[in-house]
Amino acid sequence: METDGDKRGDEFASGMTEVIQNQKAVQSLFIDLVKAAEQEILVIFPTANSFLRQERLGIIRLLSYGAKERGIDIKILTPINDNIQKIVQGIVEATGKQSNKTFHIRAVDVTYEETTVNTVTIIIVDKKTSLAIEKLDDSKEDFIDAIGSATYSNSKPTVSSYISIFEILWNQTKLYEELRKHDKIQQEFINIAAHELRTPAQSILGYAELAKADPQYMEQYAQSFLEVIYRNALRIHKLTKDILDVTKIESHTR
Repeated sequence: METDGDKRGDEFASGMTEVIQNQKAVQSLFIDLVKAAEQEILVIFPTANSFLRQERLGIIRLLSYGAKERGIDIKILTPINDNIQKIVQGIVEATGKQSNKTFHIRAVDVTYEETTVNTVTIIIVDKKTSLAIEKLDDSKEDFIDAIGSATYSNSKPTVSSYISIFEILWNQTKLYEELRKHDKIQQEFINIAAHELRTPAQSILGYAELAKADPQYMEQYAQSFLEVIYRNALRIHKLTKDILDVTKIESHTR
């Protein structure tokens, strides 16, 4: 059965762009594009509400079905709140491990350098067609009420520009995730190092205070005191050297 997406694909085979003013037509085309995908779908949702509207419309269910049953690679960039987190978790539980290889959602702040895309929903299908949908009123629950016009294109330069924006944002989220992991590991290292330094430092401080408070006691047990202080001082020296070595390694990797 020929869909509106197929008709437009034939009509613009040479590579053209169309502005669609009818919101119902935009909604139908969005659904048709998802259904017509063969290999890959890239989506940018500008707000959490945009994602939730598509979920109510059934688009997210279609995307997860495409990932599980048709093996389509789905990548979604969206701001994430608790509701979206629950929806994603439900998809993972319902579809199992198979879709985890092809259904990916990443949290993102959808502002790309000087180009702000937080007012449009963008879908790119099979790197051949794109649909950019203007967001007018993010408070509306219904998709049609929330959007304005849309731009549909199968022009290679237009589609490629959207792909570039998507890939930069996608890679940016990966970098942020790695930095967060790095910060967590670094904080854990600092906590461990602080704990390890605290023990010998307290021991040295304790014996020093004891010697200061009771000089005669210090004279009687001077050798054992000095051995404990020396042993813990060596421990602090080694820990300090290890910390400095890690710091040098970190500075060379940046």
